[in-house]
Amino acid sequence: MARLELERGTDVLLLESGDALLLEPFISIPQILVDIAFATDAMAVTPTWVDVSADCRAYQFRKGRQHELDRMQSGQAVIVLDNTAGNYWPDNAGGTYYPNVIAGKKIRIRAKSGGVTYPRFVGFIDEWLPQWLSPRTGQGPYMVVTATDGLEHLANTIISSAGEAAELSSTRVGNMLDEASWPAADRDLKAGAETLAATGAISNLNVRDHLQKVSESELGVLFVAFDGDMTFHSRSTRSNSPYDTSLATFGNDPAEMHYVSLNPVIDRTLLYNEVRLTRTGGVEQSAEDTTSQSTYGKRTFRRTALLNSTDVAVEVLCGYLLARYKNATKLRMRSIEIMPQGDPNGLYPKVLSYDISSRITCRLDQASLDAEYFIEGVEESCDAAEMNWRTIWQLSDVSTELYSPAERTDTIRPDGADTAEFDTIVGGEATNWESVGEVTVDDATYVEQSSDASGQCTDLHTLPSLPAGDTTIASVTVYFRIRQSGVVGDSQMVVRAAIETDSSEYYGDWENCTTSWVTKSKTWTTNPKTSAVWTLAEVNALKAGYDSVANAPAFDEKPQVSWCYVVVVNTPNW
Repeated sequence: MARLELERGTDVLLLESGDALLLEPFISIPQILVDIAFATDAMAVTPTWVDVSADCRAYQFRKGRQHELDRMQSGQAVIVLDNTAGNYWPDNAGGTYYPNVIAGKKIRIRAKSGGVTYPRFVGFIDEWLPQWLSPRTGQGPYMVVTATDGLEHLANTIISSAGEAAELSSTRVGNMLDEASWPAADRDLKAGAETLAATGAISNLNVRDHLQKVSESELGVLFVAFDGDMTFHSRSTRSNSPYDTSLATFGNDPAEMHYVSLNPVIDRTLLYNEVRLTRTGGVEQSAEDTTSQSTYGKRTFRRTALLNSTDVAVEVLCGYLLARYKNATKLRMRSIEIMPQGDPNGLYPKVLSYDISSRITCRLDQASLDAEYFIEGVEESCDAAEMNWRTIWQLSDVSTELYSPAERTDTIRPDGADTAEFDTIVGGEATNWESVGEVTVDDATYVEQSSDASGQCTDLHTLPSLPAGDTTIASVTVYFRIRQSGVVGDSQMVVRAAIETDSSEYYGDWENCTTSWVTKSKTWTTNPKTSAVWTLAEVNALKAGYDSVANAPAFDEKPQVSWCYVVVVNTPNW
């Protein structure tokens, strides 16, 4: 069956089948649409667009970054306009667009394919550059227009204000965009996961630089989407729909999408086995992998002046980055190049739809490569005369980006007394809690219940708060080190763990004392008051200690405690 294209750019093909002619829908090579808002201000909520598509001869743009640790760069576009009619001379009073052929005007590029119009670029004109096909004779005048997207606008905005409160990263982005007078309708901000610290008063702050720090503190991305929306993706965005599923497979097999070239590499660009991060007002946090350092040599990744509200949050970022990059020397795909005119029906809808964070699969049989990637950057070019379309996507490996923070343990020790009923201090400390709260076990200092009073004796100690942060608590364990002063007859001293939560006391099992020091413990996986998972607020209000039964007069044995502390097992929420 022969195929006959009626005319370049048509949407119907004729198929010859015997004596009959059948019509088949066909996605033509896209029509390039260029509009300039000559008569409206750059930040206008509703620009008045003027169609200059008939003059467009070629365009190209690029945006994004080379890999996931790079800074997102401002999108840049170059548009070539035919200036034969002279409409793009700024001083041509008879020109159609006079007197608005000036820098700073808003411009957009779209592509129409298969009846669908796809946005490609929205930005602001930086330069009008006159050129000629024949510079010597002045024949064939055309105008080269260069433009950058909204990130460049933010980079040129300096603000001073009373400052920002502690808030989610996405809220901070929105507030900074307000300060920069970025239209509210031109935003797409996903909910952030990280709480940022308050800033205090702001003086001469560069909005773009601050938002870059927001992205680094969140491990998110800020970019301008094809439709011009200032877009913020949090670190969890790519784990959720629609970014959690590969949209297409590009490979060698007939059923797969075809590409012109892949750009694989095995290198050390993303290899880091020591991570050192510091937040503003915090202490440097670090993580390292000595095995990787022995194999590859030490390679340090460092960031400072992060905006996170706690050192714990920064510590979690250290663990994430180390886990991700300590062995990052495997084959990775830096980029993929596609020329969709080879399969217009299959490829144009994809190259015109996939933006930063879109997820694809790349396959290369000879290299045993079959992996999923996120798009980190987009380069695109089109020549209207030759209809030569080229798309390049910069990529990052999905498998290194998916992460769950490791479980951690926080040890908290007594820092004050709430109830102190053990009546004897041995070893010279001033208080019960100081006698048992040392970091390293020291059986030379301890408390003892020495009186003959009958009844229950309890020491409950206040505890320092855990570092602030969003965390899921798996368990709370009270450790205590006990013995009895001696053995007379068959008497046996017993001690048990004790806690107080929300004004109610709870106890562990009785533990027998011997004449030697031994460490015992009691674990609560849930709050015994609520029967629910512990909350950070509940742990921070917790009191912990130990409980015994006072001697009866007939016994000389004394219960003793030399050490007490609490271990909280928790996992930071990502």
